[in-house]
This record gives sequence, structure tokens and C-alpha cells, in this order.
Amino acid sequence: MGNLVSQADYARRRQCSEAYITKLKDHGKLVMVDNLVDVEESDKRIAENEDPSRGGDRTLDRASNNPAASGTYLDARTRDMNARAALSELELRKRSGELVEAKEVERAAFARSRAAQRAILLLPDRICATLAAETEPEKVRQLLLTELSTICREISDGIPVPSEQLLLWLEKESEQLRLELERRSPPAEVA
Repeated sequence: MGNLVSQADYARRRQCSEAYITKLKDHGKLVMVDNLVDVEESDKRIAENEDPSRGGDRTLDRASNNPAASGTYLDARTRDMNARAALSELELRKRSGELVEAKEVERAAFARSRAAQRAILLLPDRICATLAAETEPEKVRQLLLTELSTICREISDGIPVPSEQLLLWLEKESEQLRLELERRSPPAEVA
């Protein structure tokens, strides 16, 4: 046990009002022994909890290399301010377009891959009439190569994601085209 003094004496030592010392006592920030203040222990407890921004001790304890382990108010406030700064930096980067939500990227990637898949699957319906009319293999090859190159370029440039209504229309048109081609095709000869 250290030096024990009355609250009034402790107030004079700390050069503050007795009301402030009573407030510290009521908040459990003083170490009391039989209604007397333990000076050394109370000074330590107050130093650990003082807010430097409100006139507390602004000096840092350089003995500890790990500020998170010391547990003083200053260390907690420093960690809080660093965390707020990091969050503000992330928010700024998000608003400037440097960062995006992972879910948004996943949704966009899924939509793009689905659009690419549909573009590839609709290729036969789109060019079958042209190919059916062509008799030269090299021209068929060139038509296929041109169409596939177009699809690949659209994929790399970012295919615009079609609406569901547009997709339904495309499927309907493809089906009508297929039926028209079947109707025009001569029946296969039976041997």
C-alpha cells in the first residue's frame, strides 16, 4: 500500500477541485482504502484512463513495443482512429471506382458468362440458312470463322447483357427460322 491521503489532500496534490475527486471516486477511478485515497495506485489508474485530447498526459510510454497490449486510453483511441481512417480510405476508394463489392462482380461475371453462352448457342440458328445455301466448304468455314470471331470479340469487349424479354424474342425467332428451314428443305430420299 502506498501513501494514503484524504480526498481533499489528493485534490490539492492533483491541483483540481474536490468535486472532481469525488466524481473520480464515484466512477471507480480512485483506489480507496478505508475512505482514504491510495495516491500511487490512484495516479496509475487515472493515467491509464486519461483522455489526452481533454488535457490528459500526452506523453507515450515508449517501454512497450506493443501498444495494443498496454490497454491505455491513448492506445485504444489510436487504434480506433486508425480503424476509422482505414474505413474512410476504403469508402473513398469505393466511391472513386477503385473498389467494388465482390457480390456485384460475381453477379456481373455470371451475367456476362450467361450472355456469352447464349450468344454461342444461338449461333447455329442465326447462320444456318446462310450455311445451308452455301456449297463451297471454304466459304462455310469463312462464315463460321467470322461469326465465331465476332462472338469472341463481343465476349472480350463485354457482351451487353440482354434482357429476359429480348432472350425470349430471340428464342422464338430462332424456332420460327428453324421451322421455316425444315419446311423449305426437300424430303430425304428413302433408298
